[in-house]
Amino acid sequence: MEWSLMITGFIGDETAYALLKERKEKLLERYSPEFIEKARKQLEGYERTDVPDILSDMEDTKLFHIGGQGLNSSLWLFAEELSAGFKIHLDNIPMHQCAVEFTDVFDLNIYDVPSGGSFIICTKDRDQVSERLEKAGISVREAGVFNGTNKRIFITHEGITRYAGRPGDEENNYYETGGQK
Repeated sequence: MEWSLMITGFIGDETAYALLKERKEKLLERYSPEFIEKARKQLEGYERTDVPDILSDMEDTKLFHIGGQGLNSSLWLFAEELSAGFKIHLDNIPMHQCAVEFTDVFDLNIYDVPSGGSFIICTKDRDQVSERLEKAGISVREAGVFNGTNKRIFITHEGITRYAGRPGDEENNYYETGGQK
């Protein structure tokens, strides 16, 4: 069994937008007003809740709303629900650079912050999913695969394999190369 693992929207946009609205003065200490305004326009409209309606009649497609628990926890919970493992390439996870930077200012991990409006999709028909969502103006990207193993794997930017631990259990997150953290 190998199904496409897709992600809609951009992870971290909900949190980045909240930081922009609630902590703008702190962000202005590091970024220009022009950068902040450009980021605001990019982050607006992150909340797309119509994804389930658009894909509701697709039998071989399942959805999981990332929401408040963030991407890392959502991937784990969805894999549990599917009785599956996953392999995901970090480079393929959709995120805006401004969201990465804004969360970094506040020492937040973009993979763990709320991402309302983003969904993880498990499907056998990635082309039809892409076509339907893009027609509705919703960004979607294939980030990896769900598979029949129980392994939950992230491939880093450097090509290092990292096994995912249970959400909130950093002791279970290690790298394949010598078990180093």
